[in-house]
Amino acid sequence: MAYSGQYGLYGNPTNVERNNERHNSLFYTGETPDAQLASQVNAQMNLGPQIPSYPQEKRRTRRHRDAHAYDMSLMEPEANFLPPMTPSTPLAPAAQPLDTTGVSSEAPYEDTNLLDPKSLPSVPDARFQDQLTYKNYTFNSMDKTNPPLSTTDFVGYEQNNSSSKFVQLTTYAIPSSNDVLNSSGLPLGMIVQPFAEIRPDEAPVPVVDYTTSSPPRCKKCRGYINPFVQFTLSHSGWTCNLCGAENSLSNDVYNPMLFTNQQNGFSSLPELNVGTVDFEVGKDYWAVEESPQPAQYVFVIDVSYEATSKGIPKIAAEAIRDILYGPTPLHPSVRVTIIAFDRNVHFFYLTPNLEQPRMISVADLEHPFVPFKNGLSVDPMESRTVIERLLDTLPSIVEDIKVPEPAVGNAMECIKDLLKETGGKACLFVSALPTMGLGRLRYREDQRLYGNPEEKNLWNTQEKWYSLLADELVTSGISIDIFFTPTAYVDVATVGSVATLTGGQVWYYGNFVPERDGPRLKQDLYRSVTREQGFRVMLKTRCSNGLRVSRYLGNFLQRTPRDIEFGGLDADKSIGMLFNLEGKLNNALDAHFQTAVLYTTPRGARRVRVINYCCAVTSRNYDTISLACVEPLVGIFSKIASMNMATESLKAIATKLVEGIVKLLSCYRKVASSRLTPGQLVLPKHLILLPIYMLSVLKSSAFRSGTIHSDVRVSQFRFIRASPLSQLMLNLYPHIYALHSLQPNECIPNADDPGCTPVEYPLCVRASRKFIEDGGAFLIVTGQKVFLWLHQRTSPLLLQDLFGVSQLEQVDSMKACELPEMDNLLSIQVRNLLSALKLQYPHISVQPQVVRQGIDGSEGEVFSTLVEDPSREGVGYIEFLTMIHETLHSQGFK
Repeated sequence: MAYSGQYGLYGNPTNVERNNERHNSLFYTGETPDAQLASQVNAQMNLGPQIPSYPQEKRRTRRHRDAHAYDMSLMEPEANFLPPMTPSTPLAPAAQPLDTTGVSSEAPYEDTNLLDPKSLPSVPDARFQDQLTYKNYTFNSMDKTNPPLSTTDFVGYEQNNSSSKFVQLTTYAIPSSNDVLNSSGLPLGMIVQPFAEIRPDEAPVPVVDYTTSSPPRCKKCRGYINPFVQFTLSHSGWTCNLCGAENSLSNDVYNPMLFTNQQNGFSSLPELNVGTVDFEVGKDYWAVEESPQPAQYVFVIDVSYEATSKGIPKIAAEAIRDILYGPTPLHPSVRVTIIAFDRNVHFFYLTPNLEQPRMISVADLEHPFVPFKNGLSVDPMESRTVIERLLDTLPSIVEDIKVPEPAVGNAMECIKDLLKETGGKACLFVSALPTMGLGRLRYREDQRLYGNPEEKNLWNTQEKWYSLLADELVTSGISIDIFFTPTAYVDVATVGSVATLTGGQVWYYGNFVPERDGPRLKQDLYRSVTREQGFRVMLKTRCSNGLRVSRYLGNFLQRTPRDIEFGGLDADKSIGMLFNLEGKLNNALDAHFQTAVLYTTPRGARRVRVINYCCAVTSRNYDTISLACVEPLVGIFSKIASMNMATESLKAIATKLVEGIVKLLSCYRKVASSRLTPGQLVLPKHLILLPIYMLSVLKSSAFRSGTIHSDVRVSQFRFIRASPLSQLMLNLYPHIYALHSLQPNECIPNADDPGCTPVEYPLCVRASRKFIEDGGAFLIVTGQKVFLWLHQRTSPLLLQDLFGVSQLEQVDSMKACELPEMDNLLSIQVRNLLSALKLQYPHISVQPQVVRQGIDGSEGEVFSTLVEDPSREGVGYIEFLTMIHETLHSQGFK
């Protein structure tokens, strides 16, 4: 086939033309259910038009005078109807339940007509339309609509509620009682991302100075003053919106003159106008008696044989140079330390008066210590000359080291001693299993345990020493990010638990190849240090009377039921929480949630970040379901599953995930039963994508069955625990861009209509082989890495335009892909697309890994992202929907 046109595919209609046709025929247009059902095709389960439309101009509904959220009187149940499926309806032959669910089904009926996969609810269509909606629309945090999708690049305007970038709830209509909650089938939960990054054109989080006093707090529940409190008529006090207690108002905090003109006076107070605010606080909030200190960063480099053979010292040295002396320097008050380790721990003396760095090694395996303090932690600018000389010579200094066993525990013990007085962050490289020194481990990986109940033992720590160390690190305000670069088993479950408990992060590069993975490691290390973060962190969520936090979900240390602690917390972490109803809520009042995060900034200021949100309360279960939000719901389901990995088998976890979606749909079926025909499958409007996302959770490397290395599985379910929604949803269902079908206007800045996105994003294709055309080139963006998949018959013209080569074999897949600056439209478009993705997802290294069909072994990793297809570990999208329907039918929901 010839490569023709402006990257249209082989004379056939382009993807955009085909997708526009699908968009026009599939998206929800406000038709009545009868009109939707009239469009059914002759199939056993035609799904018809279900995707909700997102109009360019949002309809604004009238608000109750005293309400701050949805007007429940205007709500009616909205549904997307899936055509009747009865036992007399032929089923597709592949309609089998997931092996891991334990759900039984009858033998399939004889096939007469297969369901067209194009008619299924489409994640790419929903994301594309949501991005179009918010391209030129500012989302107000008090809008009575569900927030934009986490994968949408949008401008938010924060009003009394915090932005959806900081907080999202599973439903925006809080049930008034346990009966209403149980009849909805929803978990009542919330996901908070305290340090979420906001766009440069959005207002920053305001900082209010309370260093000489204390921010006003409720004397009963200790909640902070916020936009939803009510002031007394005399303006001498305020009523807490969380517990209803009356509080006095100190004249030292608020000048009485503010109340002479409330409209102008209150507008000058951020804490009474925006949902997210930072209170800079004084001595009463210090973690220790000494004043908070600026952050210290410690780079701990593995120089054992396994690490040096893969060039880790050189890669680390280059990355540290970029961090310290790159275009975005660290805060002037920050100090850094560089140490290395094999079986010994090597300390470098870096005072600015030296011509060459000095190294002192500690060889004591049982009692490691820091030999000196002065000269280890230095100002990177004052000591720039000696630090750069160390970074230049470090690879040659350690190249002759042949020590095979790294003493990782000894390095961690030294990190604790270095930072225990000031707190800070350590970036630790680990290349091999620590088999000597403190916390030494044994090899316990056993493939015979895969699929057995005993497999979960591989996911738990084998040595309590690491947990005890993590407790001490959190007390001292220290977090550790660990960069694993192994070629064999390293026991991520045990060694990585230190990062998990301190609020750090595990970065796992399986089968590390320096040329391919080195650039990604550099970018990840840069991100680890430069992203927004805080230290000595304590988090607590308060809510209205009758509500209580029952469980926190994430990576943290929890010593008490109500508070969680972190050595450090950063912009790429989220915390989930589940709520219990302890009484009956008043429908006339809103439900309020307030998350307070006490932390120390990298420059040494002590602050409290307060995140406020309120929702309406309802006594109707269909309000709760109709205003449910799919992404935080999937986030809560997946975080609960990942938290249970230590105690439950994969089969039990998968069963509970399927039971969760079945319970929700069965509850909603009862709500919409008056408009249904027997055997019809129905999905709530805002949850139309729930089945495909839940299938993606089940097929992720964290939860799917099969022979998945325990290090890979552990790193993935710990990633799910802590990842924010934008990363999680991309990891579950990636963006897949068909580069060969880019149109001339796509991935090009539009000067006439710039909107909020730097380029015009193309419509992605669906994660299925049915939508992967022969001869194509596809950019696959997951929440952790990017692939560039090239079909074996990719056009030589496309290869020439992108890489400057004419044959697929000439593209080097063992190196990180750096596209040359070619003077042609396709090269400009793809480089623009990568740049735009880097702006929107700064946590992702956008240097793609090239994967060539039929040539590269990593092709299996690419195909695992095609979650709509059947695989050895799970069924496909159509079969999953069929299985859900059969389960509902078998339980009597007819």
